[in-house]
Amino acid sequence: MFTFTNKLLSKIAVSLACACTCATAVAQITPLGTEITNTATVSFDHSSGRYDFTTNKAVFTVSARPSVSDIEFFRQAPMAPDAVMVALNGSDYSPDGNLAPGGFLPINAGFNTARTAAEATPIIPADSFFAGELMIVRVVDEGQNGDPNVIETVTATIVSQTGDSIVLRLYEDTPDSGQFYAYVPSSKESSTSSDAVLSISENSTMTATYIDVFDETEVSEDTALVDPYGVLFDSLTGRLIDDAIVTIVDAETLQPAAVYGIDGMSEYPSTLTTGGVVTDASGREYDLEDGQFLFPLMFPGDYRLLITPPQGYVFPSGFGPDSFDGLSTGPFEIIDGSYGLDFTVTSSGPLHFDVPLDTTRGLTVTKDSSVLQASVGDFVVYSIDVTNSSEYALPMRVRDDMPSALRYKQGSSMLDGEAFKEASVEMAGATLTFDGGLIEAGETHQFSYVAVVGPGAENGEAVNRATAINPFGGKLSNTAESAISITEDLLRSESTIIGRVSENACDENEEWSRAISRGEGVEGVRIYLETGEYAVTDERGAYHFEGVKEGTHVVQIDPVTLPEGYTPVKCEENSRFAGSSTSQFVDVMGGAIWRSNFYLKRTAEKVVEEVEADILEAQEYLAFDDAWLNTQNSDVAWVYPDTSRSPSGRSLNIGIKLPAESEISLTLNGLSVDRSNRQPRLLSSDQSTVLKRWRGVDIQSGRNVLKAVITHANGQTQTLTEEVWFVDQAQRAQLVDDQSTLVADGRSTPVVAIRLENAEGRAVHSGRVVEVDVSAPYELKQLDRLGEIAPISTGIVEARGVSVNRDGILMVELEPTLRTGKIRVRVPLAGDRIEEVEAYVRPEKRDWILVGLAEGEIGQFDDDAPLGADENDWNRSGRIALFAKGLVKGDWLLTLAVDTAKRRGNEDDALYDSIDPNAYYTLYGDNSVYGNDAQSRYPVYVKLEKETARILFGDFNTDLSDSELGRYSRQLSGLKAEYEGERFSVSGFAAETNQGFIKDEIAADGTSGPYRLSQGNLVRNSEIITIETRDRNRPDRVLNSVTLQRFTDYEIDVATGEIFFRFPVDATDTGFNENIIVVDYETYADADRNVTFGGRVEMRSFDGKLETGLNYIDEDGAIGDRGRSKLASVDAELELSNKTRIIGEYATSQYDGVEADSVSADAYLLELQHASDGFSAGAYVRQEDAGFGLGQTASNTNAIRRVGAQSSVRIAESIDADTGTRNVSRIEGQAYRETDLASDQNRTVSDASITREGKNYAASTGLRSVQEELNDENRESLLGTFSFRKSFPKAGISVVGSREQPISQSDEASIAPERTILGIDKAVNERVTVNVRHEITNGAHASGENTLVGVTIQPWAGAQVVTGLDRLTQDSSSRLAATIGVDQNIRLNEKWNASLGFTNRSRVDGGDAPQDPLADDAVSPIAEGVRSPLTQDDAYSSGYLGLGFRDSGTAASGRYEYRDSSAALRQAFILGAARELTDSLSYAGGARLQFDDVATGGSDRITTRLGLSWRPEDTPVTIYNRLDFNRESTEGVGETWKVVNNAGLNLLPNDRSQLAIFHGVKYASANLLGQQYSGWTNLVGAEYRYDVTPRIDVGLRGSVLASDASSTMEYQFGPSIGISPKEGAWFSVGYNVWGFKDDDFDAASESRNGLFIKLRLKINQNDLDGLLGWVSPKAGE
Repeated sequence: MFTFTNKLLSKIAVSLACACTCATAVAQITPLGTEITNTATVSFDHSSGRYDFTTNKAVFTVSARPSVSDIEFFRQAPMAPDAVMVALNGSDYSPDGNLAPGGFLPINAGFNTARTAAEATPIIPADSFFAGELMIVRVVDEGQNGDPNVIETVTATIVSQTGDSIVLRLYEDTPDSGQFYAYVPSSKESSTSSDAVLSISENSTMTATYIDVFDETEVSEDTALVDPYGVLFDSLTGRLIDDAIVTIVDAETLQPAAVYGIDGMSEYPSTLTTGGVVTDASGREYDLEDGQFLFPLMFPGDYRLLITPPQGYVFPSGFGPDSFDGLSTGPFEIIDGSYGLDFTVTSSGPLHFDVPLDTTRGLTVTKDSSVLQASVGDFVVYSIDVTNSSEYALPMRVRDDMPSALRYKQGSSMLDGEAFKEASVEMAGATLTFDGGLIEAGETHQFSYVAVVGPGAENGEAVNRATAINPFGGKLSNTAESAISITEDLLRSESTIIGRVSENACDENEEWSRAISRGEGVEGVRIYLETGEYAVTDERGAYHFEGVKEGTHVVQIDPVTLPEGYTPVKCEENSRFAGSSTSQFVDVMGGAIWRSNFYLKRTAEKVVEEVEADILEAQEYLAFDDAWLNTQNSDVAWVYPDTSRSPSGRSLNIGIKLPAESEISLTLNGLSVDRSNRQPRLLSSDQSTVLKRWRGVDIQSGRNVLKAVITHANGQTQTLTEEVWFVDQAQRAQLVDDQSTLVADGRSTPVVAIRLENAEGRAVHSGRVVEVDVSAPYELKQLDRLGEIAPISTGIVEARGVSVNRDGILMVELEPTLRTGKIRVRVPLAGDRIEEVEAYVRPEKRDWILVGLAEGEIGQFDDDAPLGADENDWNRSGRIALFAKGLVKGDWLLTLAVDTAKRRGNEDDALYDSIDPNAYYTLYGDNSVYGNDAQSRYPVYVKLEKETARILFGDFNTDLSDSELGRYSRQLSGLKAEYEGERFSVSGFAAETNQGFIKDEIAADGTSGPYRLSQGNLVRNSEIITIETRDRNRPDRVLNSVTLQRFTDYEIDVATGEIFFRFPVDATDTGFNENIIVVDYETYADADRNVTFGGRVEMRSFDGKLETGLNYIDEDGAIGDRGRSKLASVDAELELSNKTRIIGEYATSQYDGVEADSVSADAYLLELQHASDGFSAGAYVRQEDAGFGLGQTASNTNAIRRVGAQSSVRIAESIDADTGTRNVSRIEGQAYRETDLASDQNRTVSDASITREGKNYAASTGLRSVQEELNDENRESLLGTFSFRKSFPKAGISVVGSREQPISQSDEASIAPERTILGIDKAVNERVTVNVRHEITNGAHASGENTLVGVTIQPWAGAQVVTGLDRLTQDSSSRLAATIGVDQNIRLNEKWNASLGFTNRSRVDGGDAPQDPLADDAVSPIAEGVRSPLTQDDAYSSGYLGLGFRDSGTAASGRYEYRDSSAALRQAFILGAARELTDSLSYAGGARLQFDDVATGGSDRITTRLGLSWRPEDTPVTIYNRLDFNRESTEGVGETWKVVNNAGLNLLPNDRSQLAIFHGVKYASANLLGQQYSGWTNLVGAEYRYDVTPRIDVGLRGSVLASDASSTMEYQFGPSIGISPKEGAWFSVGYNVWGFKDDDFDAASESRNGLFIKLRLKINQNDLDGLLGWVSPKAGE
């Protein structure tokens, strides 16, 4: 049994094993999850029989073998280098969200599940997705690989934070891989849950979950972000920032990185704008939200973000990553890349990090300097104000970038006036950083420090820039700038050329080198430079050019200016003359004085021009002497004076010829001529003829009848009647063309002849002195009248007097000039009228002159500068410059200049190349005349002209001044054309410029200054300054106008706009009419580059009796709003008769603003004038709308309408029977109405008076009515007026007085108080009268007392008043006036002169403040609503007193000025002296000491200068020296002073060599910010040249500039060898060493040295004789 049982069990076991084996085999090919049922049957034979056994059912499911699973998101990336290629064999989803296998539907995403391996999809892992992107999910579970031969599936679930979910069936990519993939589209749009699209939302996450169906404990999850954008945010507030430009670049190459869109293959921009819309190459748009930036697909690599923040932000931020916790828009992902640093992308995918930006809106930085100008060795205080206007505390860290040559003074740092820790200084020494910690909201703090200007500072603007920064250097604020102008007080960058033109200085037949003697100087020879600058030799033959740029120049004689009978000769022969006797090279280093002499020989006898003497009327009788009488017969005849000509005075000398036996009686105006006037008669030698003579017969103004009754021996009578008109009031001024000489040749004196007449056409009496004024650039001639006036300078008024000649003609002589064009001579006429007489200065007809230079240089420099230029670099430079002038065909004169070295800068800061005499040496020992014949801001100057037609490209004045309303006078550079004909005139211009025009009106305060303009940064040489005297009651009436001359009459600082006059400018005239300083100028401050054009057309018809004109101006980019302005005007003048004319004008202007509103405004005027003998009348109306014009009209007419009329009638005229004097009675009246168009306030004034005048008296009485219609009240005054003048000739005294007495009881008008004026005039001599006036005003709106002491000067008769110092030193009087400024105007005796002026105002009672809606709008002290300084509420006094001495060798003067008011006390001492020690040695010195005491503190300024010149003719040495001392002290700021001495020497050791040595030394001391600073600056330089042969020279030059205050030094030196291989050529080879050494900062030190080669060529008119002869047949004839 046991055995059976065992066998049975064995059989069963075998059967079960077989069953199991069979079951296992079945399971391996059955899909996982299949349920399997199995039973086993055992059959066997036994001895006991056959047995069959069946087992129980075995049921089980086919499951995966256990393995670790993983789920992960992927995306397509066709272009990614790290992409994995997989086959996506399908993707199904469950519509009901169940995992039941039968419920899945396919997702159609465009994939072909039957792809081959080559069609596999490139994918990369993803941790984020964008809405709309196809998401791929992968499950790795090797146990799920049930059948190695088939693609199997698994399921997974994806759930988004939107609540949407999807159940996916994933397909194995290949059989037996165990990796399963599915994909699903995404969308921002909401969708039905468990549909084929997964809804996702921005900034959310989604989770993919995989659960092993055979083991629920095996769970895998993966999450991904949705829309992984980066953002730019405000580091303080978290605000998201749009409009930043973000660029991703390769960190190594900094080239734009490769970026792809979300489809993984479309190119995507590497630069985008935050918050904008980005489009990839497929056309897909990415709409970025606030602050977002997106780069969807980046490949592995190192990258960097470049970010350009929007205005108000800076990148990178200075705040650390932990600084942004708690911001409402956080949290933020901050990495290195958030700060602009390199970052690494380890695997392909989108970027996802954020970037903070720091605001710059919270911090505002302003910067200022203690001075506007500084020189090497000067100390400058810089201050930096930092203001926090935000609501948060911000870091107060400031970077200050100084110009490279400035050095910070250690220990000078201050914060809010207290000592502060040192600024950190970069190695090069030019960048400072101040760290002040945090600045709280709303606070302002100030950093300040001291810097010193060191060697290496270049002339011009030096800009210092300060910015608040974060620790990374990012800007947190605006950039504040403070500019100072670097000027020279050590003369080192420009040189001086001196020379002499002499005759008989050598024997030209002598062998080289010839002995050269002094010779005789030749006057009047013009010397040109290649730039068109010229100098005209003085009486000693000497000349000079100052301010010559360093480098090569050509100096050449103008042959047409050689006196007749002279020709150039070769005395010197060297490489610089290069075979020529008329031109030579000058190659001179900056700071040196170089000599260039020329030599002449006489080829014919010297021609002496005979000048016809003008016989003065007072000496006319001398011509009629005994000798003359002996040639005459005995016929009765009037001998003298010539009654056809105007008398010179009121006393006549009379001579009548008659027979000896006849008797004569003479009457004047019906009265017998007094016997005391009789002179001894002359009797002819044959005693037949007699000349009866009278002397000093007084005549009256107007018509005088002289009647002589001759009774002959036979009893018969004979009558001679002559009329003599003494006209003292000019009512007309007319050009006398045939007596005018108007040629611009630079040698002869242009003369404008103007006839002055009364209304009846009778000439004004000869000898009448008229104070004429001429328009710039022309100047009245200054004659050498030694000793006639006080030394050095004539002051402001005196130099304008011109005497009328015997024909009633003013011969207005001008300084010789080469400037052609229209000249306007302003002549005062009766009735306070000013007439402009126009003439045209025509070009000369001349042969050609050509001064040309071409040079080229190459240099090899080894450079050890830290910037590391390549060694052995060859630098190349060159220049072509030429000046040419001569006739071309058709008698057109062409002037041409080209200079390639000229560069027009961004700022048009200069016009007209004029020399500032204060910029160089004070004296030069010659009286030469300097000019420039080719002034242009551009590299090219062209002028083509013939008679009164010209075309010009260069600097010019628009000169549209023929009409009042259409006036447009500006200094510009560009193109201008004009033609002036008898019946037709036209002119036009066009200019591109960044200038702006300004008109400032400043009330004179009785001192010489300073007066400050409203704008700085003037365009150099653009200003025109005029002193106007305006009627105190009607400021539109200009009673007198004088245009001043630059340097001679005033000095102006173009950087600050500060003006100092050479003479005090009185606040008023003797009638209390205020003097206004009117300044028209151009500025480049706050102006954009613009184009301005315009022109005028003028027609003359009916024999010139009708003139009509049309102006048009188009001006773009003016100062301020930079809008565009236009002006058009039409004007006409009709002469109804020679006594009556009508003037009419209409104009309209339009301003189109950029920021401001557009403005259109009109203006018109109509005027009738009539003047005849005994009657004059006029009527006018003028209106200017508010905002009219282009800033050219004065403030006294803006927004005002004036209508009025006036007349004067002579009602009686009689001759006093006792005295013979004429008495005249007149009725005068006027009425006018003024309306303020802005406020609609009005004033109506009318007055009438009866006037009686005699020889020594005048009196008038009348009524005046004033009505004012003001906004708040009406006022009315009726006054009785009375005035008188009584003269006492023997005592030289005149007494004057006036009274204006209120009659009505109405409220008093503003300008009509009770007023009393008393005065006395005392004649010092025939020219000078001292005036004293005292005014008492008593009224409701203006009460006070005004006192005035002044001087009235009658200009010299017969010629212009001149300085008379041309013999005091060798220098001209104009130079002395400009550099020293001594001036007095009362000549006490032959040696002593004086000046005097005083004005006082004291307010008597309080009263109402002065109110005048029509007041002049001149700048302080005339304030808005105040008529004049005399009606200000503030009392003041001002005055000056001066004394001068003059003898044959010395001139000296001193003046004291003061002005005292409640606001300030100003005192000034002005001193000057000049002396000629020998014929060759002279000195001149001047000083100004000014002290100001104001409420905020006191200040003083001291400026002194002493100049010396030693320039002998007979020794080879010339020495110039200039010593300056300047001190400025301001309470609360500090004190600075410096002493500067410049000396220059030129020596000719022998006839073959020349040496120039210059030395400058400066000591500067400053007490600034509570500390003392001082330092020495030294400059030394020399140049030597020796002529080895006539064609070979050797030279050596060098200079050193060192400052111990900055511990820096600049040096240069080098030798050269020159050769002239052919005529006109100079070739040089040399070696240069240049260096800069900084003891404190080695990184700033540098040096350069190397070989140079230079070739220079000069060309003159003879070299192009053939060409010029073809161009101009007259050339050379």
